[in-house]
Parts: sequence; C-alpha cells; structure tokens
Amino acid sequence: GVDMTVRAEVASIELPIEQVLALQPGDVLSLAAPADGGVTLFADKVPVHRAKPGRSGSRRAVQIVDRVRRPR
Repeated sequence: GVDMTVRAEVASIELPIEQVLALQPGDVLSLAAPADGGVTLFADKVPVHRAKPGRSGSRRAVQIVDRVRRPR
C-alpha cells in the first residue's frame, strides 16, 4: 500500500502575490465557476474524479459522480 494525498477542489484562480497578501477576513473571491458545478478530486496533482460536496455525519465529505476523462 502507498499513501497518497487526495484533495477536493471547488475551483481555482491565479492572483498576483500582492492580492493574496492583501486578503482580509470577509473578502470574497469570485471563482468564475458555477456553484452547482461540484468538485474535482485530485490524487496528488492529477484530476481523477468529479464529485458532489456534502456531509457524512458532522464531517465534510464528497460523493463520486464520474471519473475524469483524460486525453490520451
């Protein structure tokens, strides 16, 4: 068995470091992605699944809905 970091990403944007350092509590970042677009699960840096965010008891969770199709 090999341990691997898996992360769920809602969306991403690139910002200049000056804007990142200027962020304050209450600031809103527009991610230019639909709110109902779900999340992408990454194994390390590779997208592997699309998922829906949710909860499992009191913990955050995701439900896999599809595999990410990568070009060959």
